[in-house]
Amino acid sequence: MIHHVWSVLCERSFLNKETNNLSLIEAVEQINVALPVAAAEATKEVAVSLELTSLWSRADLAVGAFGHARLVVWTASGARRIGSETLIDLREYRRWRMRSTMTSFPVSGPGLHWMAYELKLSDEETWREVTRLPVEVVFLPSDIT
Repeated sequence: MIHHVWSVLCERSFLNKETNNLSLIEAVEQINVALPVAAAEATKEVAVSLELTSLWSRADLAVGAFGHARLVVWTASGARRIGSETLIDLREYRRWRMRSTMTSFPVSGPGLHWMAYELKLSDEETWREVTRLPVEVVFLPSDIT
């Protein structure tokens, strides 16, 4: 069994090769989007430079496991966007770090968006949500057209 330990949206992370410890830089709770007023209600992929960093672990340290995790973004309007899928292989290791770089973020208007991880173990057929992170999107008026 695989256990999701934590996930943090940040600007970047830094792995210390000497200690194997991870530092998270600039945790992100809100994304500010500068858009022309006329475009403020259109669904867009906005450019970002973010990293979603996660730690996964064996639920039982003595028993290996593997499966797949996928990122899902829920926009403020309720649209569900399925993102990347990644193998989590805990057969050899007790824990697994994921550092997923994001260059765009789906925005359907200002308000609360959600980033979720879903997990499907190797012996399962269905995905199940294991964590959900809130991200507030704020539109800043802009004179740019």
